[in-house]
Amino acid sequence: MNALFIARAWQIISVSLLMSALGSFGGALYAQNIPADDLIKQMTGKRIPSNTSSKVDESREGAMDGSEIEEQIMQKDNALPAPTLKDFSPIELEFQNRAGQDPLREELIDAVQEARIAYAEGKSAGNEDDIHMMEQQLLQQFGHELFVGAKSSTGAYLGRIQDNYIVGVGDEFAVTLVGNNASSSLVEVDREGKVTIEGLKPLSVAGRTFSDVRADLSDQISTSMVGTELYLSMGGLRRVNVQVLGQVKQPGTVIVDSSSDLLAVLIKSGGINKSGSLRRVSIVENGKSRIVDLYDVLQGRIVDLSISDGARIIVPVIGNTVAVQGKVLRPGIYELADDEALSLQELIELGGGVLRPGGNLYRRSYVTEDGRIKLSSLLDKNIGMMAGDLVSIYYESWRPERGVGASGHVRSDQTFILEDKPTVAALLKNGEMLNDNAYPYFSVLSRQNQVTGKFNYQAINLAPIMAGVEDVDLIEGDELIVLSEDDINFINNGSISTILSNPMVGAGLCESLVPIAKERTSSRFSRLITLFEVAPLPNEDIEIPEIEECAQIFEDKELLLPFVLEHVVAMQGSIRRSGLFPVVGDVSIGELVSYAGGLVTHADMSHVDSAVINDDDDGLTIDRRVYDFTSVSMNSVSVASGSRFTFHSNDYDLEIGSVLMQGEVRRPGRYAIMRGDTLSGIIKRAGGLTSNAYPYGSIFTRTSVRKAQQEHMSRSVRDIRGARAYTALKRENVEINEDIINLLMTDTDDVNIDVLGRMVVETDPDVLAVRSELDI
Repeated sequence: MNALFIARAWQIISVSLLMSALGSFGGALYAQNIPADDLIKQMTGKRIPSNTSSKVDESREGAMDGSEIEEQIMQKDNALPAPTLKDFSPIELEFQNRAGQDPLREELIDAVQEARIAYAEGKSAGNEDDIHMMEQQLLQQFGHELFVGAKSSTGAYLGRIQDNYIVGVGDEFAVTLVGNNASSSLVEVDREGKVTIEGLKPLSVAGRTFSDVRADLSDQISTSMVGTELYLSMGGLRRVNVQVLGQVKQPGTVIVDSSSDLLAVLIKSGGINKSGSLRRVSIVENGKSRIVDLYDVLQGRIVDLSISDGARIIVPVIGNTVAVQGKVLRPGIYELADDEALSLQELIELGGGVLRPGGNLYRRSYVTEDGRIKLSSLLDKNIGMMAGDLVSIYYESWRPERGVGASGHVRSDQTFILEDKPTVAALLKNGEMLNDNAYPYFSVLSRQNQVTGKFNYQAINLAPIMAGVEDVDLIEGDELIVLSEDDINFINNGSISTILSNPMVGAGLCESLVPIAKERTSSRFSRLITLFEVAPLPNEDIEIPEIEECAQIFEDKELLLPFVLEHVVAMQGSIRRSGLFPVVGDVSIGELVSYAGGLVTHADMSHVDSAVINDDDDGLTIDRRVYDFTSVSMNSVSVASGSRFTFHSNDYDLEIGSVLMQGEVRRPGRYAIMRGDTLSGIIKRAGGLTSNAYPYGSIFTRTSVRKAQQEHMSRSVRDIRGARAYTALKRENVEINEDIINLLMTDTDDVNIDVLGRMVVETDPDVLAVRSELDI
């Protein structure tokens, strides 16, 4: 017990001494890469004792001391290397301690020591996976894994040379001629930059691309050697000298072949020290300098990594750094580029993004001017990061990280233990958890990807689950999101259609509409645009439908609305509730029609059009089909996302309106009309004209004509007012006075213009009987 207490106390004292030394000798240590235990040994004369080794010493007599362990390891001839403690730079040690990871680092030291003891004894401690896990959890500088385990080129170039390779003095060509002058030879570019092939004139090739040289030689051979074909390849590449200076493990002159790039040279120099900058690597060639940011390389961007003979590569000391830890895909320490104003959002993106889109809290640890460490909460992702900032990302305390839960249109929005609710049916208590008007044919399961750590959405159909036909197993962290009838109404309220139809329209009041507004032109919504039947609108007089209230579930769950829209089916025509309905799984058109309130009375069941948009190798295609539901049950036809069903009406020969007949007819009143009815027919149905009727004085009015006349009169009033105002201004020759302003501001709709909408028609039955063209 005493030995264990002394060992732990010595660990704490040693780490404290290390931190004090870092503060006193920061400048000296900043440019070094010293393993943590070696650094402590250098500064204190001792290594950190291991808890594990103390326990081993107590539990067995004659245990080896540290020097014996190292001697045994040196004598081992094992295929596998001995476990070693990973090197941590002073920057990494500083951020690890601020992040509260010093106990974890001590555990790592103990684990490595235990593994080395077992290795010296020819055994395995069985903790290799634990060591790897602890190493991954500790904050480390981003990008240096690029050089871990990398091997420099042997100088022999394998593979096809690129067409843009620049030929230089010392390069060697393999020339193969096939045909009438068949031969094979190796020719070298001479000091004058020329290459000479037997039977051809010398050709200047230095400084030119390989493809240009091949083309010129082919032209010469086709002219000078009829019936001969050229095959040209590189036989050997010239060697180039590159000087590597600054923060690399082996500075000096490096000799590589001419196909090597910046990374190959840095790898041959042992890689960049952790005290060196990855973002400001300077390449000096022909008196000109350019800066290469290796972060661009690590993130897959196209970067010019070429080098030439005599180039100098300079790796300066690392710049300012920031760190992010917690619920991000790639925690780490990141270097700031020169004059870079890095925001919290950009730092999160460097860290690979948060593990789940919502429910995160952000805490900032920063160093004040007097060296104090302070904490603050970050609410704005656009806030700028300062040198030395450490951002910790974690889940909100009220949102448990484990268990399963349901949200949305459910009676109880809470989390349950997985053992109690292993399936969706159990979670919903076979439907008891659902509120009234829950949408049955599409729900969303939010599930964490076990490989990437990201939370993804998965669509499920609740109808067969509630019927006891199917079920879905749950795993830790699952959240079921249930939609309501109001959520479906929000999809169909016209906002999305307007946003998709015009690039000038914003997202209105709802944050959930912002991704759709940003991606309206992407292929992701190509099906949706077709289902909405939207077309580009003019940029003027666009009215966004008023959104009384955003659907809260889409506001709370980031990117849920776009995911739901990817699975919609359109139903239109003679149906009581037209619109878009998300579906997944086996859903019949009969079920969907029933949910939409059924078909109207005069729906034509014998002719229902369907169109399914397919996205295949040939692009978007439409599969059209007509169903006769008088002979086929609607419950036997399944629907799929991206499809449209149009229900037509068979009331084309039924009544479509009414007309009012007054005056000198025998039975005045309002009469229903249908397609094909004429004026003479209405007069006849009204009993004909009375003996006092005067058909030449009949008055016929039509609503559409009245509206057109009203608009014409209003336009005339506006023109007259404009002319009056112009005349008044011209006569007065003064600035616009109040009367003129009032004249121009008066709304033309306030003008009482009485128009009838009258049309000239023939109402004499005798005339209409003879001249049918006058019978409207």
